[in-house]
Amino acid sequence: MSQVARLEISLTLRSPFMFQGLANSRLGVDAAFLRDERGRPVIPADQIKGVLRAACYALAKEAQSIAPAGLLAKLFGRESKSNDAGDPEKYDLPDRGLLITGDLSAQADKDVTTTRIEIDDETGAVKTGALQVMELAAPFGAEVEFRGEFLLQAPNGVDPPAVEKLLSLAINLIPAIGAFKSAGFGEVVAGRVTLKEAARVTLATDGTAPERIAYRVTFDRPLLVDAVRETDNLFVGSVVVPGAAFKGALAAKLALAGVDPERDPEWSTALANLRISHAFPENDDGRLSRLPLPASLCVYADRDDLEFADGLHEDVGAREFGERWLAPLYPVDWKDEYFDELSKRARLPHRAAPSPQPRTHVRIDPGTFVAADQDLFTTVAQGVYRGDGKKRAWRIVVDFDGVTQGRRAQLQALIEDGLYAIGRTGACAVFEKIDSACDAESWGRIRLAMAPAAAPVSGHDDLYALTLITPALLTDPKEKAKIEEQYKNQIESQTGGELLRCYTSRRLAGGYVAMRRRPYGKTYYPFVLTEPGSVFLVRSNAPEKLEHVARFGLAPVALKDAKPLDWRNCPYLPENGYGEVAFSLIDPAQLKEQEGAYV
Repeated sequence: MSQVARLEISLTLRSPFMFQGLANSRLGVDAAFLRDERGRPVIPADQIKGVLRAACYALAKEAQSIAPAGLLAKLFGRESKSNDAGDPEKYDLPDRGLLITGDLSAQADKDVTTTRIEIDDETGAVKTGALQVMELAAPFGAEVEFRGEFLLQAPNGVDPPAVEKLLSLAINLIPAIGAFKSAGFGEVVAGRVTLKEAARVTLATDGTAPERIAYRVTFDRPLLVDAVRETDNLFVGSVVVPGAAFKGALAAKLALAGVDPERDPEWSTALANLRISHAFPENDDGRLSRLPLPASLCVYADRDDLEFADGLHEDVGAREFGERWLAPLYPVDWKDEYFDELSKRARLPHRAAPSPQPRTHVRIDPGTFVAADQDLFTTVAQGVYRGDGKKRAWRIVVDFDGVTQGRRAQLQALIEDGLYAIGRTGACAVFEKIDSACDAESWGRIRLAMAPAAAPVSGHDDLYALTLITPALLTDPKEKAKIEEQYKNQIESQTGGELLRCYTSRRLAGGYVAMRRRPYGKTYYPFVLTEPGSVFLVRSNAPEKLEHVARFGLAPVALKDAKPLDWRNCPYLPENGYGEVAFSLIDPAQLKEQEGAYV
């Protein structure tokens, strides 16, 4: 019987203890305590998971009946093994583990400081300049309880009460935790693991579901999804949550319900046809935000005088302002005041700005029990609270087109019961249906239950400005035709019209994704993605094709000499939220005080 269980974890430490954060709390403090988004001191999830894992494996050496090795591998996961043959289909996949850990937050915070010094080995005196001011969460000798919750995905054969017993024994084997343990920091006074609830994961037996459902989604912890490698060891997560992240969590929940979507043809088809859009955040006013600006927009800035233009509808280039000639600035080079002024003119909502949540991670060498050389990196997750302290919501649309009615109801029930282990932080998502009355809001695309409309450019019946709001696979790295010709073929075939002008940017998506997903078989090629904000001006009189693009997005290019694209060899499919398009995202007439002449 598969279950999802929630475990309450409590760990009491005697001060001093230190879990250092990257941000400095105030002037004069050298080492600030790690705090969560709400300002509470925390023991980070990775650290508590690491010490629990070490304690469990130490326990397994003495009592394998309580801590069998097979169970530990399931709970804590395992890394993938190398494949010398180089065949991606035979790669040994990593196993994340069934136990999803979270931060433990302090139940009290006194915010005091202390100092540390270093003794010079040769003189026996204080080493010059070696004084450190540290922030503590409690005075020396005080006992502080840290508390949090873990999620256990327990398939058949994993018994939640047995896991509770194992973790209860292991947590009391931890002598100390955190930094500076050799100096007496981080003494563990008590630990407790309590099974709060365990619920079966089952499939609905009946019911109906509409073709499209819009949801507001909230998360229980910061999100780290679709991370970009900014430098050698810095990874920054996306504010927009890919549909693929939700669909992967849904597939894992189906497995808990006893379904193998990879081997069951009916379920494989249902999951492949299910479309989950990317999730865009609401700003602090509750309005949809973070849709990209069209790449064709530009601004001419002369001191306090700003003039906007749209390259889709007029020629842009150097312009004369008084005695000066100014070059156009495109959104990639804009400053805050340009965004603010455009928001006023085009009535755009303020952009949501989730608070960044940086964490530094190291790998502990099992031989020396210290940090391994060159295995340190920092991740930046996105916070999930608004400025007023309330949970921020993201909006998504689930489209069941192509899914049979019976499977629709089952998938809907699984989604609305909540999804787990989303992204690297293992966030849990809660879904709330959006009432159709909210459909009045319209900025570019309406991500609600009604189908988005293919709206033409203001003042024209046959001109359409299509702005990508999620990445799309529109060009083929093996195709010899020029990029312009590839775009022309793709856009015109899908819109039934003529491509007049476009502004685009592209990036390579390689590395792990391209190694695991190889549409060309054994040959490695990175995917070439057209980026959000890329915009296409089309003249078309094919409303059915345009409405299809508005609802389902742009289909990916058929890669030359490659297998047909599906979830096995390409993650960048419309069913995962990629290729989504907004029609008439910006009305060009709003860019100026008086309407100008457009195409």
